Amino acid sequence: MKPVLTKTIKVSLKTDLYYFYLVIALSFGVSSCSDDQVNYDISGVSAKRIQIPLDSVSSNYNQLYQTFYDESKKQELLYIMNVFTNGVDIYSLDSLKLQERKSFDINGPAALPKIDGFHIFKKDSFLVISEQTIDGLIVSNNSTVSLRKMLGSEKTFFNYHTSSMTPILEYKQKLFVYGLPIGGDAPDSTNYLELDLVLDFEKRTIQKLYNEDMEPVDKRWGYLRYHTRTIDDMGRIIYSFPFTSELLIYDIELDSFYTKDVPSQLIETPAKMLPSGENETKHFLENNQFDGILFDKYKGLYYRFIKLSINPMDNSGRLKNAFHQETAVQVIDKEFNVVTEFKLTPVWQYLSKDSFVSKSGLYISEANHLNENIHEDSLYFTIFNIDKQNINK
Repeated sequence: MKPVLTKTIKVSLKTDLYYFYLVIALSFGVSSCSDDQVNYDISGVSAKRIQIPLDSVSSNYNQLYQTFYDESKKQELLYIMNVFTNGVDIYSLDSLKLQERKSFDINGPAALPKIDGFHIFKKDSFLVISEQTIDGLIVSNNSTVSLRKMLGSEKTFFNYHTSSMTPILEYKQKLFVYGLPIGGDAPDSTNYLELDLVLDFEKRTIQKLYNEDMEPVDKRWGYLRYHTRTIDDMGRIIYSFPFTSELLIYDIELDSFYTKDVPSQLIETPAKMLPSGENETKHFLENNQFDGILFDKYKGLYYRFIKLSINPMDNSGRLKNAFHQETAVQVIDKEFNVVTEFKLTPVWQYLSKDSFVSKSGLYISEANHLNENIHEDSLYFTIFNIDKQNINK
């Protein structure tokens, strides 16, 4: 049975950071697609759709997903941040049902107001943190410990952002949190490209990770901003920037940086600067850009999203938004060779920023604001399974 749009899609409460979080939904007629199997005429790539039912205190527009495979039960779990319950919802990716809900007090001595991020260490152990502060809790087997106490920190301000494309990354006794640079003449500003805040539990320190060889083009906005990143199973953090095909790789063990150019066959070299005074959204729309990167530890592949340029104005002379842009997926191996590339069609269906990787494949959300074939009572994903051995055969 075809799903019907019954209500306005709920949108994220954090829509002011990036251009592609705009929530202006310009609707137009689209054709319906309700088949579980999705036909992608690309060798080595198969796809199918799933629908995860939601209850009345869940949202179908989320920015943070993380999976964990429970070896003991051979079960894959999906963790979703829930701003309405100030907590984390845990779903089974096998049964597609809610398994558990963790909520945290907003007021009181042990309060954790306005959860803005989380990280799963293992099935019953995870970190939740509050917006723009070092207030956080490490939850393990129903006991909790303060993040600030673990780090021995007196600092309170903690400018950061978390999403599926900017998650908290873990390596041994360190967490890498996507830090937001403070520009202008602020005391915390820097002339270097700020990449992450490093929470070192062994040293009990919080430090900024810089690449001192790369200066931001502009402290307020430049082509080295709005980066996304992922971590692989070799202890490397892979940074991807919107307007350059080069990947920046940080080797954690060696504490060193190097770059790899991984161009796409689908686009020309992306633009690198926002012209002075130009509308930022318009610039993104009429230029190709790289829009996120994920690592698949099960297949040893990276998935990098590409937004393709479009005419930024509609027939009425109004500015479009990122939901109108076509998205492509670039599949890269661990030697940084391009394995394959494919476009996501139809354009109006996918919301690539809400993607994650599981043992089953690459999950890409269908919660595009132009998609009239979904409703707010479910999450919809297309699962792409990439078989490297059968690509181009």
